[in-house]
Parts: sequence; C-alpha cells; structure tokens
Amino acid sequence: HESNRRGKFVSCIQVIDKQGEVIVSARGESLGTITMVIESPIKSGIPLSSVFKADGCDKVNSALTIEEKNNISHRGKALKIIRKYFENNI
Repeated sequence: HESNRRGKFVSCIQVIDKQGEVIVSARGESLGTITMVIESPIKSGIPLSSVFKADGCDKVNSALTIEEKNNISHRGKALKIIRKYFENNI
C-alpha cells in the first residue's frame, strides 16, 4: 500500500475562435485523497470518483450530489473561469 494517498484532478479548457486563436484558457484543480477502499458504487466512465475524496468533503466524489460536486470539481472550477470571462466581455 502506498502511504501517500494524495491526488488531484486537473481540467484545462480553452475557447478558440474560428481562426484558431485562443480567446480564453482556464485550469481547474480538485485536490484530495485516494481512499483505501471503494466508498461508493462505481459509475461508468468515472471510476476514480468512487475512491477520490476532495479536500473538505466527507464523501467520495461519486457520493456527492450534483450541486456539491459542481462546487468542488476540477471541471466546474475551470468552467466558472470561462463563464466569468464571457459575462465580463460580452
């Protein structure tokens, strides 16, 4: 068993215009711990969510509600940056 159970999910998103120029880039991270056992049923396509407990959460990702997961997820964090960019620039 590995003693360092720390991990992170990272999402990088770019919006590109028709000419191929980058309009905005965003990076989101979710830091946490990989559990020793599967704590929630494995969901198709996202099996690691059953063993990843984000910092500040008492449940693994796949056991969170959609709202809870969107607040801590790496994708959600990156998308919030993209959304804020468009809200401020359109």
